[in-house]
Amino acid sequence: MNTLDDLRSTLAVHAPGEDAALLDRASAVRSRVRVVRRRRRASAVVGAVAAVALVAAGIVLPRLVTDRGDSDLAAATTVIVDGFEYRLVRVVQTKPGQKSLDVDVPRKDSDQAIALLAEGLGDGRATLQNAYDDSEGDSWKGKPGDRIVKDGANPAIPMPVYFDDASPDLRFRLEVEAGTARTQVGVAFYERTGRMPKGLVAPGGKTVFRQQVGSRRLLGGAFAEPGEAEVTFGFTGRIDQTTLEGLCTLSTGGSPDGPPWVNLAIDGSGPLSWGGCRGPAEDAGSGSTRWDDPRGGRHTVRVWVSETAGGAPHAYPGMTLGGAVYDDSAAVIVNGARVDPVIEFDGRVWELDRTEIVRSRPGRHSLTFSSSADVPVLLGYATDHVTRLDATIDGAVSSTDGGFTNGGGREAGGVVSVSTLLLPVGGTYTLTWPRRDVGAGVAILVYRPRD
Repeated sequence: MNTLDDLRSTLAVHAPGEDAALLDRASAVRSRVRVVRRRRRASAVVGAVAAVALVAAGIVLPRLVTDRGDSDLAAATTVIVDGFEYRLVRVVQTKPGQKSLDVDVPRKDSDQAIALLAEGLGDGRATLQNAYDDSEGDSWKGKPGDRIVKDGANPAIPMPVYFDDASPDLRFRLEVEAGTARTQVGVAFYERTGRMPKGLVAPGGKTVFRQQVGSRRLLGGAFAEPGEAEVTFGFTGRIDQTTLEGLCTLSTGGSPDGPPWVNLAIDGSGPLSWGGCRGPAEDAGSGSTRWDDPRGGRHTVRVWVSETAGGAPHAYPGMTLGGAVYDDSAAVIVNGARVDPVIEFDGRVWELDRTEIVRSRPGRHSLTFSSSADVPVLLGYATDHVTRLDATIDGAVSSTDGGFTNGGGREAGGVVSVSTLLLPVGGTYTLTWPRRDVGAGVAILVYRPRD
């Protein structure tokens, strides 16, 4: 990510939707059944671990940092966010009864995470809003990033990473509703440590295919040695019950299109190819490609980069190349689409509530889910025979997952997306589709935090 446009793209991934009760971070999968499709993931970068410099209207409150026997009142010294370890850097917070806290977070070249803290909140709540606004008018002012509704600490959530001087600082405001004269709220800031999770680590130790990602388990994989342009590895199992990942990163940063081309093939078949490598990344992904092939047994996967799609291997300076396959046999079939029962999203692990899947009825062309819980709810959809889908929160179009238009028509297969987060005391999520989509199948997927 080297430009302000890249920053905006990343912020859009992490930005909430239009409603004040909604946070959309489109970091989960959209995939098609029977159609091989690659999912691109947001890049991350390894950087030096340094203290966060920030400007805040608040003071450090030691009892929110140091556990004195009541863990609910302590900011953990280390946390795990999407499988990676972060260490506590600093806490800022309000004085008793103070209703708002402004925080500026300078751009960093290492991953950061934040967690909300509260004590004496009573029946109140505090909402962290993204106040970013650039000179060209792209604004997410007033959009919520997280909300705390009880004393203690929220799970830490990830923040974007910045690479150059053109990237603006992030600005947040933490606002308290109701509460008491003794209410104090705060923000704990964390940075990535150098510790890598369990899994397959690339030469140099800075990129990893994690051993477990949600419900998926690593079956096999490999990284190419520095200077090599291809790599092969094997796995055993049914191809249609796995997901695969081909990873290419460049130390100079990624490019969205054109060379180098990344190619992935199974058992000598014609390759799936896509243009562009991404920038340096710690998390190599959980698998984003599926083949509708029921063959079992032992298989060989080949991943290589080339100057043209499917062309001869060609190495690029500063390149990290690898591939992996993950067991996807635990997937739940909804409207003909494979749905992960456990996923990682926004720093948490979420589990599909199979009893709360909301399904469409024949002749109907809308579907609604409402939430008033005191914990977040993660929502998505699984569709089949749908040409167009619109998603709204309390009537406002979702900014990062407002639905889709299926250019392949009703016969193009199912679509799955999970990327809409309703904060505690959430809103109403509605899906609508055209009346011409006779026989359409639509389901709202409901995920709840796994304790």
